[in-house]
Formats: sequence, structure tokens, C-alpha cells
Amino acid sequence: RQYGHERLTASGDQPRVQRRHRDHYRDLTARAEHEWFGPTQIAWLDRLRTEHPNLRTALEYSLGTPGESPVGLEMATGLLHHWMVNYYLTEGRDWLDRGLAAASERNAVRAKALWADAWMAIMQADSIPALRMLDEAGTIGVLLGSRSIDAYVELFRGMAAMYATDADSAIRYYEKAAAAHRELGDREGLALGLIWLCLASSLQRTSESAVEYGEEGLAICDAAGERWYKAYLTMALGVEAWRRGDVRDAAELVRGSLRSHRELDDPLGMGVDFEVLAWIAAAEKDFERAARLLGILRTTWRLIGAPPSGYAHLVHCHEECASRTRAAVGAHAFSVACEAGAAMPFDNALTYALGERRFTAPEPAGSPLTRRETEIAHLVAGGLSNKDIAARLVIAQRTAEGHVEHILNKLGFNSRAQIGAWVGKRRPPEGDVDS
Repeated sequence: RQYGHERLTASGDQPRVQRRHRDHYRDLTARAEHEWFGPTQIAWLDRLRTEHPNLRTALEYSLGTPGESPVGLEMATGLLHHWMVNYYLTEGRDWLDRGLAAASERNAVRAKALWADAWMAIMQADSIPALRMLDEAGTIGVLLGSRSIDAYVELFRGMAAMYATDADSAIRYYEKAAAAHRELGDREGLALGLIWLCLASSLQRTSESAVEYGEEGLAICDAAGERWYKAYLTMALGVEAWRRGDVRDAAELVRGSLRSHRELDDPLGMGVDFEVLAWIAAAEKDFERAARLLGILRTTWRLIGAPPSGYAHLVHCHEECASRTRAAVGAHAFSVACEAGAAMPFDNALTYALGERRFTAPEPAGSPLTRRETEIAHLVAGGLSNKDIAARLVIAQRTAEGHVEHILNKLGFNSRAQIGAWVGKRRPPEGDVDS
């Protein structure tokens, strides 16, 4: 690659080739965004994961070349679901922040970039800048007379209210957003709003409304062949079933959600599913299983850096589950079961959570990694991106990418989530899951 770069530079043709490369990935991003809400969703996620280094290069060109920043902002916004599903939240926000700083025209692309950036900020508990971005997006929506922009601003204002545990205000925002998306025929915006309406209504114990919202969302997703939003809707309906005491239906729904999130390779979605399955196990008085699931959950949150702040309104359910489980089995047994869950290889943890295998204690094994690879594996487990790892270790980003690829190959893994679980298995105990 270095040799090829030197030859390209020497040829004098580098600017033209870089522009063609960027144009190709701009078109790829636009196609992925256009086809996202449909049956090719998983194929597009796999394609974007594979193309991640090329997408990064195309964004760097766009945001580093005079006059090209509007294209960079549009690309970074179009990759929203890539940042969300693959949990590149920090990297995605960095690209959007750069694009917003470089391309200041108050148009529909900027408004969408603002609410997309705000969504990721809310998921990272960064609500103050999120609300500031939503204010600007709302101003642009008024300026352009765009009901679509207004609807998304209302939707994410609702999410910010849910983060603040103000479910009444959240429901009002969600209902306004859903009504607008329904009228505009925006299936994606409506499906997202219905997920949160289902969860908020369940939190308010208005069971009939929660079920209606969830089932409407499922019908929309099924009609389009969509999987990601459907998985979260299924989880939300599982939470509602658990709340009303129907633990059998709850388990079936949440396991269905987990199967979809496994296929999508969405670590956030899998984490939320592990959480709810722990609550269900405690409700069934299977406290040892609940503790193991809480341990699995701890490894998952360690992988992505922190629990998802967008679901902060469910924290009290987690605390109640942990407290009840600890009281039932005793502090020592609780800690041992949590550690056993945290130490499970990620694939085993998934199949255990799905009820597809019995629990077996993990066997100790030596590490095939070099000292440097072990260091990088721990940084991956800590939620750092390749860019963050490169900065931390003062190495080239491509060198960091190469190390991560070698780690995956040596361990026989295909995702960063598996590296995180592998590291978690070898770490010494760190105390209780909710410490």
C-alpha cells in the first residue's frame, strides 16, 4: 500500500484518483442509506463494516480538501446507522462535528446532521450539546418549512426527556413526532418513535397503549423486511410483558430480539437484551441464572465503554434485579455467579442467554497473543476505536488496524465484541456488577 501510494504521488494523478475514490464511497453511502429500511439491511451492514477503512479515507479527503466539506458532511450523516449499529458512536460524532464546523450552510443536510449527532450524543449521556444541536436543527426546520425536520427534532427531544426520566414530556414529544411521520409516510421515523412510545408507555404502566405502539411498529417493519428497528420493538414488547408478569411471553420476545441483534452484530442491542433477560430470570426466581446474565452484561458494557445512557430510565430495574438476586443467593454466591457469567466466551454467553446451551464453567487457557497484541486487546475491550488506540499508543492508525486484524485471526474471532469477552474472561474480579 505504501509503495502504491508513492507511485501514485509520483505520477501526479493523485488528486484525480482520490476524488474518484471519494465519489465511489459517496455513492456507496447514499445507496446504503436509501436501502437501509428494508430486506438488504444486514448485507449493507456487513458491506460497511468491510469498507470502514475506505469510508474513513473518503471522509478524510472530503473534510480535508477545500470545497469538499459539504460532501463530507452528507457522507458522515448518511453513515448514521453504521455508527449506531456497529457502536462507532465516538468516531461518528467526531466526523459529524468536523463536518458541521466546516460546512455551515443552513440546509436540510445540516439539519439532519445535527439531529443525527444529537441522537448519538444522547446515547453517550451528552445531553447538553444534544439539546443545543436540536435547537439549531429546529431553527433550520422552521426556516425551510420542513415538517420532517421538525418531526425528528421532536423525536430526539423526547429521547432527551426519557434520559432525564421525564416520561410524561417524552410521550408528548414522541406522539407529536409519530403523528408527523405517519402523515408524511416516513416509515423509519415512525418505527423509531413507536419503539420509544412503547417503552415510555410501559414505564407509565399504560399497558394497552404500549402493546398497541409496539405491534404497530412490528407491522411496519415486517412490511418492509426491516430487522434492526424490529429487534428493538420486540425487546420493548418484552419489557412490557415482563412488567405485567407474563414472563413466558417476555422471555420469548426478548430472545427473539437477541437472535436478531446477534445476526446484526449489534453490541448495544445484545446488551439491552441481556439486561431484560436477567430481570426475567429473577422474576422466575432463577437467581443463579440472573446473576450470570448480569455478569455477561458487565462484559458487554465494558466492551462498548459504558451502559447505554439512552436507556437510563431503566437503571432502577437493573438495580432492583441485582439487589433482589443478591438477597436471594447471598453476596458471595452472587459475586461468584456474576464472575462466571463475565468470564464466558461471548458466543457461549449468547447461546446461554438464548437458552440454547447449559452453563459450563469456562476453562483456563493460555494466550496466543504477543505482549503488544494483549495490550491492544485490552484497549479494544475498553471500547476504544482503532483511531483512539493509535492515539493512545502513539502509532499509526493503520498499524493499530493491523494489530486488531491479527488478534481476530489468532483468536478465531470475527468481531470486536468477541475480543472484549475474551479479555473479560481473563481479567481478575472487579467486584459486584453494579459497584
